[in-house]
Amino acid sequence: MHPIGAALALTASAWPALAYAASDAGSQGGLLIVGVIVGLIFLAIYFLPALIGRKRGISSGGALFVVNLLFGWSGIGWFICLLWAATGATRAQDAYYRQQDRTPGADPAADRAYREAYAKERARLDHEAQQRANREA
Repeated sequence: MHPIGAALALTASAWPALAYAASDAGSQGGLLIVGVIVGLIFLAIYFLPALIGRKRGISSGGALFVVNLLFGWSGIGWFICLLWAATGATRAQDAYYRQQDRTPGADPAADRAYREAYAKERARLDHEAQQRANREA
């Protein structure tokens, strides 16, 4: 289940419990239960971006948590953290790109273009050297 769907399902399933606990207005235990449930729902929604980032395994999960903790109270900060969590590079993506950078010949088209450019530059330098030698002779 998607984390946002799970949070919404948790919220929807908590409403009957809240209504039941609130109906017992004379009981302090009922108010305590309502407070705890509302607090847990609030925390789950507040840290939803950090939870999504952790579930996706983004490479900057610690920074996301800190930014969410400090700036999540503003709607803009929370939304930015949510976007970061949903679109941030994962550790698996980072490892893949690091491997691609270390692997020679990973991109045949780029290797061919490099070889062609090198050959053209080498021919130009050889031609200039030949002209210089002809002028000196």
